[in-house]
Amino acid sequence: MRDSDRFQLRFGPYRPPPYRKGQVVICSARGQVTIVGTSDGKMPWPVGKTHRAKSLVLYKDLERAVRRESVLAIQYWWGVGPMAVRRWRTALGIVGTNNEGTSALRRDHFAEPWAEIARRKAWSKARDPVRCEKIAASKRGKPRPPHVLEAMRKASVGRVVSQETRRKMSEAHRKPRQT
Repeated sequence: MRDSDRFQLRFGPYRPPPYRKGQVVICSARGQVTIVGTSDGKMPWPVGKTHRAKSLVLYKDLERAVRRESVLAIQYWWGVGPMAVRRWRTALGIVGTNNEGTSALRRDHFAEPWAEIARRKAWSKARDPVRCEKIAASKRGKPRPPHVLEAMRKASVGRVVSQETRRKMSEAHRKPRQT
């Protein structure tokens, strides 16, 4: 995947809002801030100051971009780190990492030839008897988590099983357990 595709802004264009130095604005992440300058990222943006900390002002088009674009695109165009984007998303009430831009980026990234080769390799090992036995052995003798038991209970409610299945289940219950 080329960098031009990886860092593409899919829902733009985004433009810095009109502002002047010394203007007081409301940042969606930090509240009331005073604009003290302009960032030097690829997308120039107003920098706000609270008491002593300076940071990009999260408002207008930047807020729209944080909601829709991928983390990589925001980092590249606005010149910030991944933790800044994470804090912004948290302040905006965005849960998790998946949004439209990130989903599109992942979809495009895993449509490449290397991903298809990796998927085929993984699928070929999925039903390998040796692998399956190792997984089964690691789980043997351990209780299932409560949420799994509840899911199994819900799945079996109202299920009608054949006479043959009932006979096999009865035999399995009668056998002494091997530990």
